[in-house]
Amino acid sequence: MEKNLASVANKRICICVLTNSVSGTERVAADLCLHLISVGAKVSLVIPEGDSLDLYAEHLSSIGAAVTRIAPIAGDKISSLNPANFLQALRHFQRYNPDVIHFHCPSFKWGLEVICAAALRRHRIVRTEHNPLMSRPSFPYLQAIRTIDRSITRFTYVSEGNQARWESYLPKRRNRGTVVHNSVAVGSFGRADESARAAFRAEYSLPASTKLAIGVVSGRYGRRPVSPLIEALSKLRQDPSTTNIAKQWELFLVGDTKEIYEKGAEKLSFVHPLGYRNDIPRLFGLCDLFVGASHFEGLSISMLEAWASGLPVLSTKVDGIEDVIGTNLARVAMAAHGDVGAFAEKWYNFMSDRQIGDQQVVLASAVVSKDFLLSAMLGKYLSIYCDLISAKQ
Repeated sequence: MEKNLASVANKRICICVLTNSVSGTERVAADLCLHLISVGAKVSLVIPEGDSLDLYAEHLSSIGAAVTRIAPIAGDKISSLNPANFLQALRHFQRYNPDVIHFHCPSFKWGLEVICAAALRRHRIVRTEHNPLMSRPSFPYLQAIRTIDRSITRFTYVSEGNQARWESYLPKRRNRGTVVHNSVAVGSFGRADESARAAFRAEYSLPASTKLAIGVVSGRYGRRPVSPLIEALSKLRQDPSTTNIAKQWELFLVGDTKEIYEKGAEKLSFVHPLGYRNDIPRLFGLCDLFVGASHFEGLSISMLEAWASGLPVLSTKVDGIEDVIGTNLARVAMAAHGDVGAFAEKWYNFMSDRQIGDQQVVLASAVVSKDFLLSAMLGKYLSIYCDLISAKQ
């Protein structure tokens, strides 16, 4: 580790965040940026413009990073790629002449013009895929990605399932990729005491004994939908055989809650939309179960944070979550994607048997502290940078 720290001191590292909103991808990039600055690297960033990223960019600029803002990125069609972003990125790379450029990519369609600018400069390039490739790209994108991939020095993936999907569609990536798990700052999370839990419930006029489930949702591409969570709890509350226990539970939802209002679900007494929040550690510590109906995940940071908070997790069975939960827990902690009945059944098991959740938390705590520490993620990325810098010299 000491050798790696010495190798990056005074080296120029550029981090490019190819997304338009703050989520797990940007948090990983920010953690990496903070660490690089702390060990003496010269850090620059390329960050899209937009209200949701303004404070993010300001914060990183205030701690010493050189930040260039580009127009919001697109990519739903090849024709939507922005030539102005290519030119802005190219000027950034020319000005700061980074030893390594690290792209953080939540979508294969976004920001291709920025990666092209880096390829033109023949830099050492790392590309991290934060989400899986769910199907074979259309021909124009497939050709574009294959062409750009030739200039990428190293690929990293946030989970084993994520890597397997990408390499199945792009086999020429094999032997250039490695897994670097997302991480969680374990010390920032934990269970709230009973008085804090009771006070939070009182804010919503709920009895202190009420059980709270919390989910992080997103309407983009139906990735983390709201409906299955609401439908599952509604089913349990309406079924005479489960209603007595289910009515002790309330559902709190964080993130893009637009879908809730589109469906009128905010009128349901047991649904509490919280919108975007910056106090996730506090909220998780106050709740009893993390629920997620993701359509796909690279590696769910929210799930890791829930585990670090002492929350058991109930999720749909998708890559990036199944990798972490493992075979032993999957039977009780996962339901098939799209099967609301199965999700409701698994949820009722958590409601009626506290040992299920307690046993998962014991196992999860060991997993998080062993495999998903922030220091481990930072060390792996630092090692990759050092290898690339050494090869360049």
